[in-house]
Parts: sequence; structure tokens; C-alpha cells
Amino acid sequence: MKDTDAGPGAAFRLVGIALNVSDLERSRAFYEHALGFACAGPVKTATPQQARLLGAPFHSQQMRIGNSHLELTMFDGPTMPYPLDSRANDLWFQHFALLCLDVHAALLSLCDHDITPISQGGPQTLPPHNGGITAYKFRDPDGHPLELFSLPNKPCHDQTKKGLFYGIDHSAISIRSTEASILFYKKHVGLNIQDRQCNKGPRQDHLDGLHDVTVQVTALADKNPGMHLELLDYKKPPGRTQGVPTHPTERAASRLVFRAEDTSATPRSAPRHNDHPDALLRDPDGHYLLLLQDV
Repeated sequence: MKDTDAGPGAAFRLVGIALNVSDLERSRAFYEHALGFACAGPVKTATPQQARLLGAPFHSQQMRIGNSHLELTMFDGPTMPYPLDSRANDLWFQHFALLCLDVHAALLSLCDHDITPISQGGPQTLPPHNGGITAYKFRDPDGHPLELFSLPNKPCHDQTKKGLFYGIDHSAISIRSTEASILFYKKHVGLNIQDRQCNKGPRQDHLDGLHDVTVQVTALADKNPGMHLELLDYKKPPGRTQGVPTHPTERAASRLVFRAEDTSATPRSAPRHNDHPDALLRDPDGHYLLLLQDV
């Protein structure tokens, strides 16, 4: 995609995730019944401007959980499926993580649904120096990776009307260079470093379904509370690049959805189609970003 500069003082907020799916009704039912999302309006048909931006006509379903947004997108006609034998360190890997009341209970609630495990041996609790979270990774019916996680010392009896799932905490992407990605996300959407840590050891191996993992994790965030982005820089084992999507209609071409905080953040070289100034970018590793300008 064309390099797009959001300019000095760019102010975008990460507001959601968009997934390409093969069966809109199947995916809607999965996210609603398995993970507690609710439909936010009817299925919509893409406008001509939106279809041009993503490269093909599509239908979409907006979903919501708490303050988090998920868009399910089904393109008209066949699309490339999610790459087989995908692993957590591959450069096309991107998951979103749902904060749960209790990961074990949440996983039990998924037993009757179509998921594929990534983590080995059930939920894993990382050491305190790695945050002490309990987490589990798996795939949805289209192969999109997801994560359930809970924070340490959160009482399991503290269940509210939200049920087991609180909302999307972050999206995580596998990358080749932490510093290159930090520069990109600071320049184009105004994200800054929130936290850094290095994860390794048997618990991380089991969580990722890999062997002898060393991964540098960098959290990036804007100035507002809510969703953030995590960069996963796998030092060991190195990830593959040959499955990185080459077109936004491919199943693995998930999109980070950002919304402008003010009109001064409009990218200077963003493609504009009449009254539709939204922009589609790719980061240094091929991950897609959709920048929405309607504030």
C-alpha cells in the first residue's frame, strides 16, 4: 500500500478489529454465542467507496462487547483462506485478546463451539515478571487466532452482568523489528510505548504452542484508556513471511481499526473518494490498518 503520513501530532484511537470471514452468519453466531458479543445493527452492504478501498464488494456485521467493536467482513466471491499450519511467530499472525473473569471457566464455555487450540495443556499462568496473567490461545472457525486472558488477583466471584467476558483488551501482531514498528505506529497513528517485557520459558512455550520461545513484547497505546496494540518480536524461533497477505480481501488480512480524534489527523496522502476520506495502510510487516476520519 502507498505510504501515508498522518503528519505531526497525528491523533488516532484504536477502536476495533475487522476480520475477513467466509460465512458471515456462521461467524456472527460464533462470536455471539461463544464469546458474548452482540450485534450492533443489521448487516450492511459496502458503499462503492468502501469496496474500492478494500478492493472488492463486501457485506459486514458490526459486533460489540462492552466498549469494544468487532467488524465481520465477507467479500463477494471466493477469497484466499487463512494459511494452513499458521504459527504464533509467523509474520501474518494477529490476534485480539478478550479480558475474562476466569479463563478456565471461559474455556469450558467454548467446549461446544468450533475452536482449534493453539496453546498446549490448557490455560497457562505466566510468571509474575511477565505479568502473571493466565491466558489461552485458540482459533475461530476461519482460523483467526484469539486469546482469553485474566489478570492476577481478580476474584472469580466478582462476576457482573457482563458475564465471563469484559471486552477486547488489545490486539497483538508478530513483527520483525520492534524499533521499526514503534516508529511506524508513532508516525502514522500517534501511539507511544506503554510497556516492554521479554517473555520466555516453558509457560510461554505452551501458551504459543512453540518450542524455546523468546519474544520481546512491547505495548503501544494512545492517550485514552481502552484497547491497545502489542508488538510481538519473536527472537526465537523466527517466524515465516511467505503467508503474509498480499491483498486486503485475504482471510488473514485482519485490520486494526483506528478513528481520528480530530480532523487535523487526516493523513495528507490518504486516498479520498468523494466524501469518503478513510485510509488503508500497511505496516512494515504487512499488517493492515484502517483509518476512519468521521469524528
